[in-house]
Amino acid sequence: MYLNGDDGIVKNPVESAKWFRKGADHGSPECQLLLGAMYLGGNGVIWDETEALNLLRKAAAQNNSAGELLLGKVFENGRGVTKDVKEAAQWYERSARHGSGEGAFCLGQMYEFGRGVATDLETAKYWYGMAAERNNESAIWCLKALKNRPAKSEK
Repeated sequence: MYLNGDDGIVKNPVESAKWFRKGADHGSPECQLLLGAMYLGGNGVIWDETEALNLLRKAAAQNNSAGELLLGKVFENGRGVTKDVKEAAQWYERSARHGSGEGAFCLGQMYEFGRGVATDLETAKYWYGMAAERNNESAIWCLKALKNRPAKSEK
């Protein structure tokens, strides 16, 4: 409630971080994810990518798909870690397998453009399809575009 100022509570990221810390210390993957995201952005806490990664890894170790997705983005962009698109693809796959439409979309992108994995349009279509089933609008568009793309030999 403090994070967004819900239910008449005044927005207070510092107070939010305090409560998320308590939950994170008690093993809540949702609190670990939210506090990790706060550390990545310096929102309510002092910016600390090392602590962010620590918290996100704890959330991901509990199969938190949003934590896995955020770790994928961290590795894809080299945020607080050495950029590693192969590891990013692995996190996106874990996220997708745990129900994340955005994770499936990101993995489709990796396969479509050969980032961290070999280019494989059929596999890209598969992951876009999974994301589309989870109502990811971008994946729906990419899936349509791939279906209309001529094979390389037709160019």
